Amino acid sequence: MEETKENCQNKLHQNQETNIQNAPNDFVATHKIYEGSEEIKKKYTYQSVDEQLNEAERYKQSGNEQFKQQNYKEAFKNYHKVLLLVNGFATKQNEFHKYDKKSQEMTEEQQERIENLKQTTYLNMAQIDLNNKNYDKAIMRANKSLEIKESAKGYYRRGLAYLEKNDSYNARQDIEKLRQLDPSFNQIQFLLNRVKKLEAASDKQLAAKFKNMFQN
Repeated sequence: MEETKENCQNKLHQNQETNIQNAPNDFVATHKIYEGSEEIKKKYTYQSVDEQLNEAERYKQSGNEQFKQQNYKEAFKNYHKVLLLVNGFATKQNEFHKYDKKSQEMTEEQQERIENLKQTTYLNMAQIDLNNKNYDKAIMRANKSLEIKESAKGYYRRGLAYLEKNDSYNARQDIEKLRQLDPSFNQIQFLLNRVKKLEAASDKQLAAKFKNMFQN
């Protein structure tokens, strides 16, 4: 059954709530306070798409600065604010684009800015997840980044997360995609060496298992 316009618009704007749910607990609490404050709502009501995107880019830059200082918690909060500002827009890549009037009125340049902000922000968050050993979340965010646009860093970070989960098959798949996309990427051999080591250990364990089966 074809979805109604209202249902599609509701799904479009649920993206923001999803981002809040995935945020650190203290940020969720802070956002809920902001959500109930008329003063804060007015403060974050933007007159134009460009104004909203400029604010998102400021948060991203702040996140990058915090990341360089290894203040990952604050960097993560800023990256989440970026997504809260841009995930309500539906670019042409989004199936709900035709149902959102504001999105339809955006220029090509604005849509490109939105896609770039989403793609790079998810990529940066994936690196924080890797640093924090949250490998499942790193894979999830790398997936989101790669869905928007393929990138060497996206495949590298997802491949690294797979390696940390001892998933040599998916790690190797990402290495191959990385090599096709950017043969000169300087971490390809590093990943390959780790995959081969993991595969060798897995083969050794499998051989020992079969040996024990036949001996019993």
